[in-house]
Amino acid sequence: MKILDPCCGSRMMYFDKQDQRVLFGDVRQEEHYLKDRDLVRHLEVKPDIKMDFTNIPFDDASFRLVVFDPPHLVRAGKKSWLAKKYGKLGEDWRNDIKKGFSECFRVLEEGGVLIFKWNENQISVQEILSLTDEKPIFGHVTRKHKANQTATHWITFMKEGKTMNNKPQQNEAYKIMNYEPYGSDVQIGKIIATADGEAVLELNADGGGKKKPYKTVNAALYEVRSRRGWPSAYLVREAA
Repeated sequence: MKILDPCCGSRMMYFDKQDQRVLFGDVRQEEHYLKDRDLVRHLEVKPDIKMDFTNIPFDDASFRLVVFDPPHLVRAGKKSWLAKKYGKLGEDWRNDIKKGFSECFRVLEEGGVLIFKWNENQISVQEILSLTDEKPIFGHVTRKHKANQTATHWITFMKEGKTMNNKPQQNEAYKIMNYEPYGSDVQIGKIIATADGEAVLELNADGGGKKKPYKTVNAALYEVRSRRGWPSAYLVREAA
């Protein structure tokens, strides 16, 4: 895994919402049915790993590309469809966004790229960019056709710095949790990401005897979701 999206939401902008090159993270794990005129649309926020973008649970220089698309709303009703679709920032949003930028750059490799997406519905892009010392390279503005709709900015950064010695990382363990909409989520197994690049899957249902290696953590999670019968499984990284 070399691409991280730490606040993926419902993955609206992705061509392939199951792209195994991307590790999808979000602090939320939920689903809703939203009314859109005469239609009822299903909204699902189902990250690969639960995480807070202000405290990303990965080592320095872990990813080549990070996509940072945080919530852009500070004013939205708690139960409104806008809050459910896009998420909502807290009262200390300036500090949260500042920490988010810092964390995204921390986990980027030297020379890695950060793609930042922001909608100016309530907060200007100039104010948001003032929360990081990093200098953007270029960007693009997507404008809506209606006069009352605001612009979405796509901005590109690159991490610069001194040459880093990337030593092999130690094994990393992830708990496999199954989302239970009417009760507490349950651990159904674990995945061990080894220093040599493999991911070993261990499921409780196998009695601990079957340990199958996969090329990536995402590939092991795909096995759990699509072939082993837990479509709502997600990961939680265990403390080192």
